[in-house]
Amino acid sequence: MSRKSAITSTTKAVEVMIKASQAITPPKHIPLSKAKMPFWDSVIAEMARSEWSPHQLEMAALLAQNLYKVVQLEKLLEKEGSVVMTARGPISHPAVAQINSLHGVILRQRSSLQIQGRAQRGEARDAGKRRSLTLGIEAANPLADDLLARPAGYN
Repeated sequence: MSRKSAITSTTKAVEVMIKASQAITPPKHIPLSKAKMPFWDSVIAEMARSEWSPHQLEMAALLAQNLYKVVQLEKLLEKEGSVVMTARGPISHPAVAQINSLHGVILRQRSSLQIQGRAQRGEARDAGKRRSLTLGIEAANPLADDLLARPAGYN
């Protein structure tokens, strides 16, 4: 696993600012409906914009889909109840098993994306410092409002 480079140079800070000013959208080959976009936005907010790789964006789109599915199944359970009556008597609603399965998938996806609490992004103190620097640069990004010219070669 390669180490992330330190954000101590002006060049690296400019790269972070440029990436932070660009919108992050789901990959075209994993379309998300308007109803799933709040989950996408929530997942994307877990990391600094400049940290997302194309593969991680694919995983984030799949995670957003699964989070949406859980909410829809929870709504179904609220409407129908967690127990259904059959000819053989009461049984657990099939949605309960689906939700439990999806929870496991979601936890594994979060782990894969390293957005769970115990993610290994180097030493915890180093990852925290790096993330703080990155988020600070993104928050104070003079490129975000389009009032300043962008560096040559960046759109």
